[in-house]
Amino acid sequence: VAGWRMDQLMVDGMTLGEAAAVLDRRLPGTVTVVGRRIRALDVTGSFDMSNPEAALRGLAALGGAQVQSLGPLGYIIRP
Repeated sequence: VAGWRMDQLMVDGMTLGEAAAVLDRRLPGTVTVVGRRIRALDVTGSFDMSNPEAALRGLAALGGAQVQSLGPLGYIIRP
């Protein structure tokens, strides 16, 4: 709860796919995670939600993935 009050996303024991779904609500369009292995990776970290795109890129980097922006349509996370 304290993290949300400080506009932080604290991820512990979530998969990259689950964390991306949380960020999806703060970004334009849709966030799509391509690849079962990437989607199922466990991630841990704290991300500044004042810049959700940077948070998404940081989250993807934890899994060794890349983020492709599709403008207003959303983002694709892929290996």
